[in-house]
Amino acid sequence: MTLIIMIATLGFFQTSIAQNRSNLIESNNLKNRIHNNSKESSKWRDSNQVSLDPRQYVHVNEIRGDKKIKIWKFQHNDTLVNQLRKLVDKRSKIQIEFNREQISENPNFKGNITIEGKIVSNSGGEDPVEVYPYSRIGEERTKIGITNRPPKEIATIFVNLILECLDTNETINENAIGDPNNVILLKQLNGLIDQFMEFKNNTPEEINSIFSNEYDSYYGEDYNHVKTKFKNFLEKIDNIGIIKIKDFPITFSLALKGKYFKDKDFLNDLNSTRDRIEAQSKKEINEDTNKVRYQTKLFNKRLKIILNYIDYFKSSGEQAEDAFLSTILLDHLALDQIEANLLSIYNKLQAYSNTAESLIKVKSEYKKLDLFDIKLLQIEARNEISRLTNLEGTDIEELINYYKRVKNKNTSSKKSRLKTNKLLDSIVTNNNNQQKPYVNNTKEDLINDLAFAASKIIYRDLNFATINLQKERAQEGDYLYLYLILEESKRRSSSKNPETIQRVLPIGNFEIKNTNWQVKITDSFLLINRINEPSDRENISPTNFKGAAGVSLLLTYRNNGKREKSFINYLEPSFGVNVSYIDFNINDDVEVGSGITLGLFNNKIFFTGGINLNSTGNDEQNPFYWGIGFSFANLAGELLKDK
Repeated sequence: MTLIIMIATLGFFQTSIAQNRSNLIESNNLKNRIHNNSKESSKWRDSNQVSLDPRQYVHVNEIRGDKKIKIWKFQHNDTLVNQLRKLVDKRSKIQIEFNREQISENPNFKGNITIEGKIVSNSGGEDPVEVYPYSRIGEERTKIGITNRPPKEIATIFVNLILECLDTNETINENAIGDPNNVILLKQLNGLIDQFMEFKNNTPEEINSIFSNEYDSYYGEDYNHVKTKFKNFLEKIDNIGIIKIKDFPITFSLALKGKYFKDKDFLNDLNSTRDRIEAQSKKEINEDTNKVRYQTKLFNKRLKIILNYIDYFKSSGEQAEDAFLSTILLDHLALDQIEANLLSIYNKLQAYSNTAESLIKVKSEYKKLDLFDIKLLQIEARNEISRLTNLEGTDIEELINYYKRVKNKNTSSKKSRLKTNKLLDSIVTNNNNQQKPYVNNTKEDLINDLAFAASKIIYRDLNFATINLQKERAQEGDYLYLYLILEESKRRSSSKNPETIQRVLPIGNFEIKNTNWQVKITDSFLLINRINEPSDRENISPTNFKGAAGVSLLLTYRNNGKREKSFINYLEPSFGVNVSYIDFNINDDVEVGSGITLGLFNNKIFFTGGINLNSTGNDEQNPFYWGIGFSFANLAGELLKDK
């Protein structure tokens, strides 16, 4: 019987050793599979372009208490594997970190990044895990990045948009139709004349009733509004210096004081004022229909280019849009407003240019010129465009210098060239008002700098991700799978909802275990052999590796996956105390032995040495024993795990 038990025990030992060898082989196979997956997915082709593997910007740490252990890192050398550890402790936290600086420095990287994970149990069930803050159970994944084009391409669009705006503003200034201030005043004055005529024709009262306090409450808001506009108009022509207050016509003075004046004289004075403002214009108003129509078409073409740039830029996504706009102290809401206003102006000017007769109507009695409408629209367009070109004090202020430099090269005016060169000789660089020699940046330099600045803003929210294995209630023997999800969309898609391509890139899988030292209680079945067993006593029960069931309290070292500790990780030793039921004397019903125990392979086999606590009296001899043994529960669990 003893021989059979020993053979069975040796069979279990061989099974345990073979299982550990099998685990090592499987571990190597797993490493090879992950390595091969890394090599296969390290590069891919999309639209005939090679994109870099985003996992190169990721490394994974295991947080155990105050220790941070790197367990996964992308290896650029194909001979190395990415997964540095195959085990993680079930009480630890997993931290996935991104190298934001390196991502920002790659102007050709594109795609939304997020992280996902799942736990696969021994039974084969799968449960998603919370990868905070990217994927939370029951919530949409957080994605960070640019889906449809890389930062450098967006930066090129953005720089061209700004340069086109700068050039268009120059065009508006060079082809001005009359003085802007005068044009605005004339427009306001024509509106006032129309309103005064309307009041005169539709009411029995004279125009001066508008300015009389007596009629304010009777005629209500309309009259008060006109009176306010008239007062504001007079203040403007006084501020500009066209007519000072002391030189106002007598009817204007009477109106402001609310005193009686003749309506015909008042209207005559308004018309005289208009003539005076027109005379003050710095340039003659060009009334040649064809010329105005031609200039309007040219301006509208430039406006259309700007609108196209804005539309193409906005298709890069709100995240990228805000990042680039922040370099000029704007956001996507401001750009939406600018685009809407410019589109409205474009449509109005398009209506003017489509019909020559609508450009300049025959002067009516009150000289209403549509040229003023055109000029006002151009002024409105310039004001909107200026919101995009107000670069002083922004991150891309250098773009102004580049534009001036190019403008200077293209002008034939020596005087203008010298003036611009003088402006570009130096720039103020720091708070101490020290100056550095001007750096002659190329357009390519400006685009790369802008792409880097915007990328830093885009990826600043790419914070590390955390998985709390204790919170996920991970059990020993489960596997944690980690994935990086990269989303891209087709470029310049005509659809409002372009097709999205999602790439699931495996990071690694990790067996969840209890690792390092831990206290464990386990069953034991020991084969006991008494040391110096007496042979001349009648009450002796021969041991000869007799079986003894018991229990052991052990301090057990669990495999922690460290390669530099491969030998101790393989053995998984333990040591502690054992208590077993033994049989030395046939006259005693209960005999208890206790001793020191050494375990191997995570408490699957044991070596022990101890003493029979019931054989320690003065008349007893040789109470000591030694033995080997195993744990039924641990061996059975290992065998069942493989089925």
